[in-house]
Amino acid sequence: LIDSRDAIAKLLSPKGDVIGTAPASFVAEKQLRIVFPSISLGDEKFMQALVEIALDGQTSAPEIQSQLFLYSPPTFEAPNPLWVSAEGGAVVRIKADPLFQSAA
Repeated sequence: LIDSRDAIAKLLSPKGDVIGTAPASFVAEKQLRIVFPSISLGDEKFMQALVEIALDGQTSAPEIQSQLFLYSPPTFEAPNPLWVSAEGGAVVRIKADPLFQSAA
């Protein structure tokens, strides 16, 4: 991938119809940051969506295509332990449910 100010990501339905777009910013080699507007987990059109990248903002590169994965936002529980020294060095565990359950 190359850095491009015009790069966008396209959300495609399984039939190839564009169902959404968002700016894509270059992070590092083989990494882009894409932030799509809020997507409802119950919306069927996003369940099998694909993501394509158009570096020039128009022409998609078919070799840069990936499945879109949707994750439910986790609910965080209290950390364990609740209190630690301000001096540092303590291990704090944070439990969340679900944490990437839909990625399995």
